[in-house]
Amino acid sequence: MPVKWIWLFSTAAMLSAVPWFEFDQALSDPHHAVCSMSPFTGFNSPYETFFLATTLADTVSAADDQPPFERLDLPPGPSRRFHSGPVLPHTDREPVLSDAETFGQLVLVSRYGGYGLDTLDAVLDQGGTEAVLVPWSYDPACQVVPWTGSFVWSAPGEVGLFKAWMRAPDRWAGGRPTFDVRSTTHTPYPHAFWFELRADRIKNWLSPRELFELLDARPARSDAPKTPVPDISRLQAWRHKHPDLLGFYPVPSILKAAFGETEARRVYGLESPVAGTYAVHVEHGGRVDTLFVRTSLSPTTVSWADRPSSREVPEEPWRSNGHYLAMSGAADTADIQPLANTPPAGACQHRAILRISESPSVHGDSFVWSAEIEPFLLSKCLGGITELAAWDRALEGRWARGSPPYLGRFLRESGGAMRFEQEWLGGQSEVRVTGVRVSSETLDYRMRNSP
Repeated sequence: MPVKWIWLFSTAAMLSAVPWFEFDQALSDPHHAVCSMSPFTGFNSPYETFFLATTLADTVSAADDQPPFERLDLPPGPSRRFHSGPVLPHTDREPVLSDAETFGQLVLVSRYGGYGLDTLDAVLDQGGTEAVLVPWSYDPACQVVPWTGSFVWSAPGEVGLFKAWMRAPDRWAGGRPTFDVRSTTHTPYPHAFWFELRADRIKNWLSPRELFELLDARPARSDAPKTPVPDISRLQAWRHKHPDLLGFYPVPSILKAAFGETEARRVYGLESPVAGTYAVHVEHGGRVDTLFVRTSLSPTTVSWADRPSSREVPEEPWRSNGHYLAMSGAADTADIQPLANTPPAGACQHRAILRISESPSVHGDSFVWSAEIEPFLLSKCLGGITELAAWDRALEGRWARGSPPYLGRFLRESGGAMRFEQEWLGGQSEVRVTGVRVSSETLDYRMRNSP
């Protein structure tokens, strides 16, 4: 066994995403969640700093009475409240705190990027190159737990790219920039445990400096409401400047993630022309059932049916072929309930149930959007209908064969009236669904990261 691996396993047993005994337990217990993280995303996290550094063998005390990570939806500060924000999973548990036995490993930093850049660049300009990295671990449920391994958690003398969360300057250890490192499994690149396990499977790797330049070109993520669609022009400029690096790890995954998230942000910011409240009639078995449904104003989910699946990075960000609106229904408009993230069992509502094409076609004086309502929602709303159940069974597996055709359509007439129609003719069962928009009232729901 190489010395590198002996050091990894003997002094940093907590480098893996979960301890091995917990991983074995998770495999044997389907209800025991295994925490899974991705080392790189398409956007810069709003409060994450990344930097090029060389590890040292020394440690310093970094005891602190604050949580290991601040609220990520606010700048770091003295608040003791712990919240996951967009990066960490939400927890209502009391946050774990460092104690008197907490230390951080020293590193020599040559370049900073991401959060706190002005503050950290000023430190470098003043000749300060040392920083303190405090390791933390996490359990299979992705909850932060205290570090129990060696505080010399990264092999001394290695040059790599680190990701961490900066403590407020008044909480720095000995005046050195101090960072909490949660995902030691993925930090530093390319020496961390996660990358070591893939060393034989990945042919070409970016150097730490090349990866720094790529990460620095990413747009910053924001989860504040009404933020503009991210500008990925710098990322595109990096792409065109380095065509010889497009096949190197992790370039494809970062670029595709950025392209996909940028398009998702654009879609979430749309206001659907078909949104509103509809009277819906379901004809089946010689009878007609009626209910009222109300849609969200903006999409809740992107339809990625035509997104490229190859490893090649497209020249330009791809466009989605449609989106979904949420729906909530009842026998009367006065009984339509607000949309819940987790609807109660049997509720006549769903976040991703009404699929609509991105752009309309023109038929005479009318605009037509391809669309569909899943039959199982209508059946649930109406208390169970044999023909709808047969329809739903007949549609099972159709997505496995690629992007299925839309089942119906919305039509907006020249006077502005909007109607919906969809039908299924299969065997002895026939179902026709028609709807007329009766008002422009929509569900009060918008994705958190909508522009």
